[in-house]
Amino acid sequence: MNSLVARFHRFTELSSDNVQVLLAGDNATTTSIGIYTYQHTSTLLGLNVMWDGAYKLIYASNQVIQAIPDNAPAADLQLKGENLYLRALMHFSLVRIFGLPYAQNPAQNLGVPS
Repeated sequence: MNSLVARFHRFTELSSDNVQVLLAGDNATTTSIGIYTYQHTSTLLGLNVMWDGAYKLIYASNQVIQAIPDNAPAADLQLKGENLYLRALMHFSLVRIFGLPYAQNPAQNLGVPS
């Protein structure tokens, strides 16, 4: 989980205007440049690790959520609630990184209305 959180923070910052990636030849910089320039490819190792880690956490959270009934003791319900939160956080984080930018043209994009 710690590695996953560090990667999410890194990738969200790299795809913003908050940082500038300097050109160099190492793999970490190549990955950073790919994110900074919105060139997501299946060969970016950091993205693959983050994607897999997020879905492993979602899977584990689903297992806990399904195992705890609604009439469980308070401590178990707290654990269930924490896993509901973690699952939602991972889905939200995945959308922030891998989701397409929202276009402000309702005639061409039938997504969520503004």
